[in-house]
Amino acid sequence: MDLENYFKTNQDKFDIQSPESGHTLRFEQQLKKQRSNKRYYLKTIFSIAAAILILITLSFRMFSTNEPEIPQELAESQQYFNSIINKQLKQLQKHENATSKIIIDDTLKELKILENEYRQLLIELKNSENQQLIIDLLIQNFQQRIKLLKQVTKDVQSLKNTNYETT
Repeated sequence: MDLENYFKTNQDKFDIQSPESGHTLRFEQQLKKQRSNKRYYLKTIFSIAAAILILITLSFRMFSTNEPEIPQELAESQQYFNSIINKQLKQLQKHENATSKIIIDDTLKELKILENEYRQLLIELKNSENQQLIIDLLIQNFQQRIKLLKQVTKDVQSLKNTNYETT
């Protein structure tokens, strides 16, 4: 009964007066205002979260590779042929000068076309029933690129040698 004694001794300290008229109305208006602020805050948070989710989804789609999966043997062949092509490109670029620049630029354009054809073949490989034929075409594509680079390198070297002999 300690609590009862506390209330009796401190009765003068408690606010027992009636609120002013309109107090309940003002109180309800403040509650509504707080609720609407909370709703606005929640709407903002959910909007930001949705925007972030959309950005993450789009970035995954954008940065995922569009190339289909290829068999392991083809992947190894692709790596081998790409190393040869890169080696040939470096060798070709060593011989670049003002005279050979046009030839080399045209060759790079042609290589880009062959690369696009290769990507198309990879897509067809995924959907084709005759995968061996497509794999053969992929290998021929690599061989065409290597043959083109070797021929152009040879032509640029002979052009370079001809220029040296005439000067």
